[in-house]
Amino acid sequence: MKKEEQIPKDWKTELSNLINKFGLMNIDEHDIEAIFGESEEIGVGMTERRGEESLENATLSALTVALGKIGRNVPLKVFVFFAGNMELIEMSEAVGGIYGKFENEPEVIFGYDFRENVESPVKIIVFAL
Repeated sequence: MKKEEQIPKDWKTELSNLINKFGLMNIDEHDIEAIFGESEEIGVGMTERRGEESLENATLSALTVALGKIGRNVPLKVFVFFAGNMELIEMSEAVGGIYGKFENEPEVIFGYDFRENVESPVKIIVFAL
């Protein structure tokens, strides 16, 4: 994530703008509030799956970046968005990988924008608190 795309104090509005910018989902600050509540801190990690890389590995990589930004080793909540041409089983495995990584399982919510016949890499954005 570029420095200018990091989430400022009014992160709920900025987060909805960021999600909409990447075309991953139509979401607004009220949706963010419903998911994350009154939390003051959120980490964001973005990546693209390249070549033969598994969706699970790419997702865990983005989660590691998100956690590093808020100085945590274990998330309480994780919100994952996938966009591109992928199999549902791949998304299931990626989300399962998040559960399997931590002793105390975080709450995980995910969304996707399936784009059939698109050759570009699957984009992944992970929000963690």
